[in-house]
Amino acid sequence: MTIKKLDHREIQSIYDDFSFNFFTYPENLNQVFPKIDWWGYLKGEEIICIWPVPIGKNKAPLKGLPFTYYVGPIWKKPLPTLPEHRALYISKLVYGSFVEKFLQEYSSFRFEMPFNLIDIRPFLWLKSNFNNIKVEIKYSAIIEVGPFEVMSNKFRQVRRWELKKVPRSAYIIDYGKHNCDEVIKFYNTQSFMYDLTEEEYPIFKTLKNYLNLDANFGLHSISIREITSKELIGLALLGIFDTTMNIILNITRKQKKEDQILSTALHELIFKFAYINNIKLIDFNGANSEKLSDSKHSWGAIPILYFRIYITNQYE
Repeated sequence: MTIKKLDHREIQSIYDDFSFNFFTYPENLNQVFPKIDWWGYLKGEEIICIWPVPIGKNKAPLKGLPFTYYVGPIWKKPLPTLPEHRALYISKLVYGSFVEKFLQEYSSFRFEMPFNLIDIRPFLWLKSNFNNIKVEIKYSAIIEVGPFEVMSNKFRQVRRWELKKVPRSAYIIDYGKHNCDEVIKFYNTQSFMYDLTEEEYPIFKTLKNYLNLDANFGLHSISIREITSKELIGLALLGIFDTTMNIILNITRKQKKEDQILSTALHELIFKFAYINNIKLIDFNGANSEKLSDSKHSWGAIPILYFRIYITNQYE
């Protein structure tokens, strides 16, 4: 067993072998955050699990990853078909080795398990060796993609009513033509209702990095503008990897009475775009507050469980 840092060449050589998602794909993760420590668990000469750790300017793991999900252990695919006792033994060995190594390198770190990795018992058992382990139960909302007419059958009745009221002729729709500064200003005013600078609110830097990602690596956007003023009134920022689409940002103007229909218009565009692009699954990315969860499930999305885990050196 060996755990070591992986360089760019080693990461490139295993692109096709591991179960990446949009957020953990190395070309994306390396551009979104200032620095990534890539670690690998080697069984002999074979890397069987890798683990990226986003690092901040102070050389410590970042405490928050805005707009980003499921950054944690990434296993080689396909996952081996092993007897349950053997699979449990290997996961306990691998996770325990990573945690021990990380606490030698960092005083604390956090990570998230993708929703296809729900067995976190090894981390709970590690509490006997590392006392400061905190597990948060988190939820996202996912929806299977199909023809819009089929998907809309699962929408809440009010959503289907709103679809009939969407003034489509009043909108200009753009795909992949977002302006970074315009989007950040729009997000700022709609989310906070007063101007914040990038220095005052660092998540703007992360958002800017997402907006600047190359479309070849899965970054797409859908913009809605008023046909008369050309003003930006709605935007969805989407991350596509394989046949899964992650909704990174989904925001609409909220100042006017008629704006309540904008969210419905934007969701219709997202769903139709996903179907045309052969997407099988849409992940709304986070469904933890009561209000947002209700909104996301009103489109027929189902809840899905994942875990966020914090580990701190017990001697701090």
